[in-house]
Amino acid sequence: MNIYVDTRERKIVALARKKGFIPMALEVGDFSTDKVIFERKEISDFVNSTFARYGETSRLTTQMERLFTVCQRSERIPFLLIHGKVEDVEKAFAERNQKLNRNAIYGSVASVFVRYAINIIWSEQPIDEILEEVKSIAEKIDEGKLLMPQRKKLKEFASDRNLAVIMRTFDLTKKQAEPLQKKFKTLAGVVDAAAHHPSEIYIIENIGSRTLRKIQEYCGIV
Repeated sequence: MNIYVDTRERKIVALARKKGFIPMALEVGDFSTDKVIFERKEISDFVNSTFARYGETSRLTTQMERLFTVCQRSERIPFLLIHGKVEDVEKAFAERNQKLNRNAIYGSVASVFVRYAINIIWSEQPIDEILEEVKSIAEKIDEGKLLMPQRKKLKEFASDRNLAVIMRTFDLTKKQAEPLQKKFKTLAGVVDAAAHHPSEIYIIENIGSRTLRKIQEYCGIV
C-alpha cells in the first residue's frame, strides 16, 4: 500500500516522509491511498472556513462537496481530520474582543458528517502522532477490516478449543454446540456431517431445522 502526502506544506511533507509517506500533488485532500482520502484542517482554519458572507457558500462547504465528489467518483472513503484545541481559537478571538460560538463549530462538524457521510477525526495530539494515526487507519482499511468487528478470542467462547471453534464458526450457543462437538469432535467433523449426513445433525437435541440450515449455509452447502 502506498500512502501519499500532498506537497503543499513542506513541514508536513518532511515529517510524513520519515514515516513512509510519498510526496505527491494530490487532486484533493492532504493524505491519500487508493482507498482513502484525508483532508486535514488545523482548528483555526476549520473555524475560519465555516464562515461566509451573506448569500455566499462557505469555504468549508465547497471543500467538503469536492472531497465528497472525488471520493464518490473514485470509490474511496473520505475523512476530515481536525487538528488542534478549541481553547486556542477562543483565546485568539478574545484577543480581538470577539467571542467564539462553540455551538456553531460543533454544528459544522455535525453537518459535514450528516450531509456528506465524511468520517470525522478530531485530535489534539502532535502532528507526528496524527500522521501515525492516519497511517494506521489507511493500513487497516487496505487490509479489508472496514466494518469487520473484531471477533472474540476463542477462549472467550469455551475452554475446549474444538468447542470454541464450532461456537464461533457457526454462531452457536454453548448449549447448541456442545452436543455437536461431543458427536463429531471437530469443526471438520461437523462440516462433513452437514454435507453428507445432515440427518445426523438434525436429530441432535437443541438442533432444529433452522440451525441445521444455518450450519449448511456457513459451509456453502445450500
